[in-house]
Amino acid sequence: MNIAELLARYADDGVVLWAQDGQLRFRAPQGRLTDTHRAELRTHKEAILRHLEGGEPALRADPAGRHEPFPLTDIQAAYLIGRTDAYAYGGVGCHAYVELEYPDLDADRVTAVWRELVRRHDMLRAVVHQDGYQQVLPDVPALPVGSDDLTALPAATAEARLERTRARLSAREAPTDQWPLFAVHVTRTAGRAVLHLAFDMLVVDHASLRVLLAEFRRSYGGTALPEAPRISFRDCVLARRALAGTEGHVRDRAYWTERLDTLPPAPELPLAEGWEAGVSDPADGGTTPAPGDGVAFRRLEVLLSAADRDRLAERAARRGLTVSTALLAAYAETVGAWSRTSRFTLNVPTVDRPALHEDVDRVIGDFTSLELLAVDLDTRVSFAERTRTVAEQLLEDLAHSLFTGSEVLAELSRRAGAPVLMPVVFTSALGSGATSESVPPEVTYAVTRTPQVWLDCQVMRRGDALSLSWDIREGALAHRVADAMFEAYTALVRSLSAEGEAGEAAWDAPARIELPAAQAARRNAVNATEGPLPDALLHEPVLARARTTPDAVAVRTPELALTYRQLVARASGLARALTASGLRPGEPVAIWMDKGWEQVVAVFGT
Repeated sequence: MNIAELLARYADDGVVLWAQDGQLRFRAPQGRLTDTHRAELRTHKEAILRHLEGGEPALRADPAGRHEPFPLTDIQAAYLIGRTDAYAYGGVGCHAYVELEYPDLDADRVTAVWRELVRRHDMLRAVVHQDGYQQVLPDVPALPVGSDDLTALPAATAEARLERTRARLSAREAPTDQWPLFAVHVTRTAGRAVLHLAFDMLVVDHASLRVLLAEFRRSYGGTALPEAPRISFRDCVLARRALAGTEGHVRDRAYWTERLDTLPPAPELPLAEGWEAGVSDPADGGTTPAPGDGVAFRRLEVLLSAADRDRLAERAARRGLTVSTALLAAYAETVGAWSRTSRFTLNVPTVDRPALHEDVDRVIGDFTSLELLAVDLDTRVSFAERTRTVAEQLLEDLAHSLFTGSEVLAELSRRAGAPVLMPVVFTSALGSGATSESVPPEVTYAVTRTPQVWLDCQVMRRGDALSLSWDIREGALAHRVADAMFEAYTALVRSLSAEGEAGEAAWDAPARIELPAAQAARRNAVNATEGPLPDALLHEPVLARARTTPDAVAVRTPELALTYRQLVARASGLARALTASGLRPGEPVAIWMDKGWEQVVAVFGT
C-alpha cells in the first residue's frame, strides 16, 4: 500500500487525516467516511501514523501506478482555469517559448535527442484532462520535430521566415488533453541555426526547462546521460497532497488565516482604459490593445555583466543578504513608485521540491508554488534595511508554505465574493538545486505568458551574466508605464552594482526611483491642489445637481450605478436615522464601512 496515494485519495473525497497524541484523527463531511474507509484505516493505521508523524519517508516511487491518472497541483489547476475567460486577465495558457542559437544544427540529431528525452521523462508524455486530472501516457507516437532549411535563401528572407516561426510557436495554444504539450522546431539559415522550443507550463516549470536544456546540450554533444530519475512527478504530487491535515499543514493554515484580514491588496498600478478594476490613467496617451483584442506578452531584458553581478553578490553578502532578495527589494521599490498605495502584496512563485529523494531535482514537472509577500514601503529606510525587512518577511512566510499561496488566494476570494488577483509577480531562479541551473548562453530569445499576470519580473543566470527580464501583458497597464518601470528597475540595480563609492552608497541610502519627466509632470499636475477654497459646503453642489439633473448618474461602481435622485434619497434616509438616534449635527459618529471603522461627521442640510 502506497500511503501517500491513499492519503491523497482520501483528501480528494474530502476526508482529512492527521496524527494527534499518537492517535489517528479525521475530519470528513457527514456520511463521507464509509465502513470500507474505516476498515482500510484500521488495517493501515500504524503505517499512516508513521507517515503523518514523519517516521517514514514521505516520497516513495510507485512504478506500477505511473500511468494511472493523478490530481493537478494547485498551480496547475489555476493555469487550467486561466485558459478560459472565467476570470479577468485570463483567456491564455501558461506558456514558455525559448530560442537557442548555434552555428549549425543537425535536424535529425536534434530529433533523436528530443525523442530520447520524451522516453526518459514521464511528463513529456503527459496530458491534462479538463476534469482536473493528469495522466502520463504509456505509449506515444514518435515526437514530430519541425525543420526549415533556409540556407539557400537571402538573409532578409530567411529572417522573415524565422520570425514567422517565432510568432507561431510563441502563441501556441494546443488542447491540453492531446499529446504533445510542447513543440520542437529547427530553423537553419546561411549564418546560424535556431532551436525553437514551445512548452505548456502545465507539464514543466522553469527549473524543469533548465534541466531539459542541460540534458539536450549534453546528449547532443555525445555525452551519455545518467540514469533516469527513479521517482516520477506523480510520486511527488501524491506525497505533497498527503501532507494535508498533518500538524504542519494545520499550523501553516492557521498562520495564513490570521493574516488574511491584514494582507494588503495587489499594487494599484495605472491600468489601460477598458479594464474595470484598478487605477486607470486616461491622460497617459498612446494606444493599447483593448481587453477583447487577444492576449499578447512581450519581454524586456537587460544582462548584467559577470563583474557587475559579482559586485552585487559581494555587497549583499557583506550585509548578510542574498542577491535574490536584493533584486526582489529593488522590484518592490520600483512597483511602489508607481502604485497608488505603499502597502501591497507581490506574487512570488517558488519551486516546491522538498528534499525527500536524491533524484527530486532531476524530475520534470510543474513544482511551482505561490507565496504572497506583503510589502510595506511607508517608512523611508536605506535599501539594505528594506532588503533585510523583505527577506525576513519572505523567510517567515516560506516557513509556513504547506498552506500555499493558491489556497490563500482561494480563501481571500471566498471572503470577497469575487476572484482576488495578485498579478504583479517576482520569479527568481537564483536558488539551489535545480533552481540554480544556469540558463545556457545559447538562449537568445525567450518570453513567457501567464494568465492573470500583468508583470512578471524574472531574474536568473544566463551563462556568466545575470539576466533581468520582465514579461509584460500587453494592454493591461497604461501606455509606456511598464517600459518606464523597467528602466527605473534596471537603473536601480545598476546603481547597486556600480563600481566605487557610488555603488556602496546606494545600499546605505533609500532607493532612488526616477520617474520619466512626462509621468512626473502629470503626477505633479494631478496632485497640485493649491487654489482658492469655495465658500459653499461640500454637499451643496451635489444637492444643486440633484435639483437640475436628478436622473444623471452620480456614482458608478462595477456592481451598481446611482442617480443623483437615488443618492440624495439614501443620504436623507441616513440623516433621518441618525436624527432619530438623538445625534446632533456635527457630532462625530462611528459608521461601519467595508474596510473597518472610520470616523465621519454627520452633516445635515438641504
